[in-house]
Amino acid sequence: MSVYSSIRLSELLHASMVIGLCLLVYSLGQRALHQALERAKKTINNQLDKPTSTPTTLNLEPYPQHC
Repeated sequence: MSVYSSIRLSELLHASMVIGLCLLVYSLGQRALHQALERAKKTINNQLDKPTSTPTTLNLEPYPQHC
């Protein structure tokens, strides 16, 4: 294994850990949102404008405003 290969492997592992951390944070945020809606016995509308108590974070701002 050359030095270049070991550097690339190290970068790949770091990138994989960052992606894993991002997915964990996203998942925890989504879980907290679901639990809060369940506790409040509320729903929000999804992309199809139907009420749901288990939305994705995409449902929070269906029409993003551009700068």
